[in-house]
Amino acid sequence: MVSHKTIKVNDTTTIRFNFEDECVRIQITNENLITEYIRYHNEFNDSLAQFNLTSLQSKKVRYWFYKNYKRIFPNQEYVSRYGRKIITPDHH
Repeated sequence: MVSHKTIKVNDTTTIRFNFEDECVRIQITNENLITEYIRYHNEFNDSLAQFNLTSLQSKKVRYWFYKNYKRIFPNQEYVSRYGRKIITPDHH
């Protein structure tokens, strides 16, 4: 499962976060220059400060990350909005 979140920092810069099973791929596009970073899930929140996001943008990205992380690594059983029962990994 790959999920993404795009934040427009200003008129020339956008940051795209791609959530993957083991890491988050961060792609910064500034005019014609594209820079890419890869962060493992456990270091993602600590690395957000380096991207100069506003507090609202940072809050949105953290919520997006938490929501995707919960889907892949649930810490308790729950029923999705589509009626599927999601169980924790140690119940497999």
